[in-house]
This record gives sequence, structure tokens and C-alpha cells, in this order.
Amino acid sequence: MARTAQARKSANVPATRSEKLPAVAQDFFDGPDGFGGVDSDDIALPRFTILQALSPQCNKRSGDYVVGAEPGMIINNATNELYDELPVIVAAYQRRHVEWVPRVRGGGLVKDHGEDGSILDACVQSEDDGSYWTGEHAGEGNNLVITGTWYVLNPKTMSSGFIAMGNTHFTASRKIMAAMRDTMIYIESLDKFRPAPLYAKVWTLSARERKNDKGEWFTWKATPGEWAYAIPTASQVIPIVRKIQTDLEGAGIIIDMAVGEEPQESDSTDAAM
Repeated sequence: MARTAQARKSANVPATRSEKLPAVAQDFFDGPDGFGGVDSDDIALPRFTILQALSPQCNKRSGDYVVGAEPGMIINNATNELYDELPVIVAAYQRRHVEWVPRVRGGGLVKDHGEDGSILDACVQSEDDGSYWTGEHAGEGNNLVITGTWYVLNPKTMSSGFIAMGNTHFTASRKIMAAMRDTMIYIESLDKFRPAPLYAKVWTLSARERKNDKGEWFTWKATPGEWAYAIPTASQVIPIVRKIQTDLEGAGIIIDMAVGEEPQESDSTDAAM
């Protein structure tokens, strides 16, 4: 189960999410909100990631340590909120192509090429694990990682974020998409079932442990929940979903793939990350 709000938050993170306010606080919302000079260039969408054994948020000696953080928990990298389970409604999905310096050479993001898959034509694909490389031979140059990118909102708070599933997590991304594509809804007026849109259901995200001869790690798991039209905040879902979709089409959403976990060169489906 998800932890309480108090348990999930780092001690140095104030309560700034979508929260109910006492009557005495209403005066704070009668005037300008102070965000008048802020546009999309000033904001990066928060990212949700799964903490791993070597994540600095789990290391009490690290300056990035988050109180209560444990491997297998989900973290909001903007607020340091922690979750055992995270309810989400998926607003949109993109298949992005992200270029990384191999970790053995220091690691780091080179460029997020977005949805343009033409970059793959200039890469060499490894016969061993299917990974893509910018050098003349597999394993040379930079690692080009196909990344399932999910844009989600939390139905309890109406706050939004994104989840990037590349390398080991891309297998999980494909399984989650398959489950969502198989979700059908009955339309009484048509007397037939039709595929449900991505945002039709609430899905609970959690971590599941994987292991192979290269190590152990946590990856994503999604469990279907109730229909989005049946939740208390249903009237707010469609406007937020449409805004996310419109902003994506107009390049009004900025995401930072360098935030959180970095992929490393290894087996593209089952390597530790």
C-alpha cells in the first residue's frame, strides 16, 4: 500500500502538491499567484523513477539521501515524495530515442532525439543484445536507447509527471502497453466493445524484482484499477489529459532524461540497471 503523505515526504520538502486548504488559507488565493512570468521554458516535468540498490537517495552518506528511501520504492525526482504504489492515469505515450555516453566512459546524457527514429539508421545494432551504437561497430561510440516515455497524472492530486522506461525497463514498458491495448470498454449505445483510450483507467504502478547473472534490479509493474470516469476527481481528468496532449503536440512540455537513473551499456532486455 502507498505510505501516508507524511511518511512519503522528505523532511525538507514542503507540502506544495494539490492539497485541500482550510478556510483561513483562502485569502492566499485571492490575488496574483506569482507565476505570471513563468512559461514552459522555466519548468521541467517531474519524473517518477524506481530507486535501485545504488541510488544515491537510498545512501545515508549521500547528499541526495531521502529519509525513508529504500530500493524498490518509486520517487518523484522533483519533490522527493516516495511511494510503494503510485496510482496514475496515462495521458499520452511517446517512443523516444535517447543518446548516452557509455557508463564505462563516464556516462551522461548526450541528446534526447525525441520521437525521430531516423537516428537509428545511422547506428550499428549489436547482434548480441540488439542495442544501438553510434560508432562503426557495436559497443563503440555512444549508446542510443529506445525509451518508452509515459506522461501521467496522479488521480488523487491531479499532479502530472513522466516515466521513462529504457534499456531494462523497455521490456516492462512493452508489457504495460500490451495490457493497456487489450483493455476494452462496452459502449451501450453501440452494443459493442471497443478499445479503451489510454486514459480510461487508473493503473497502480509498483516495482517488481528481476535478476539474472549480471545482477538484481527493480523494474515497473502496472496493475489495472477502476475506470477513470468513476473516481471522485473524474470531472478534472479529461481537461488535464487534453492539456498534456496539446502541450506535447506544441512542444510545450520539457522533460529532462538526465534526471534519475541513467542507462548503461548491457543486454537491452535483462541487464541490471
